[in-house]
Amino acid sequence: MTVVLGGDFRQILPVVPKGRREHIVNASIKRSYLWDHFQIYKLTENMRLSCISNDTKQQQEVKEFAEWILNIGDGITKSDEGAEWIQIPSDLMLDKGDEPKETIVKSTYPDLFVNYRDPKFLEERAILCPRNETVEEINEYIMSQIEGEEVTYHSSDSVCKAYVPN
Repeated sequence: MTVVLGGDFRQILPVVPKGRREHIVNASIKRSYLWDHFQIYKLTENMRLSCISNDTKQQQEVKEFAEWILNIGDGITKSDEGAEWIQIPSDLMLDKGDEPKETIVKSTYPDLFVNYRDPKFLEERAILCPRNETVEEINEYIMSQIEGEEVTYHSSDSVCKAYVPN
């Protein structure tokens, strides 16, 4: 039987309810007795580099960024002091400013109030937050900036048994 597993095993860990770090690591596929029977293939060509323009400067920037991300995932950091700190390039940082939420939203969604009805504009952008409370704050901030009445759509995880189709 052929089984193909894909992904970055540094990022995709199994879920072990109430498990500690050691339980999660031990539940990963790489700790399985079957792992010795796998044949490993590694992807070596960064396809993002082939999809961008012929601008060599832009290609070099994307290549350096991709290598930086991979080095972080591999635990390789460059530090003058020898500490395990990651140096984030200044062009990836936002100035905190007086209103951090406004800074994040304006940077991620430039001209939001002109483009918020365009699905493509919204699909190409996302603000990631470490906590649900922060997500709520950002969402409330964005919704308070958009004119019109707010509408909430509810979903259901089950089919209503009272409904009988004709």
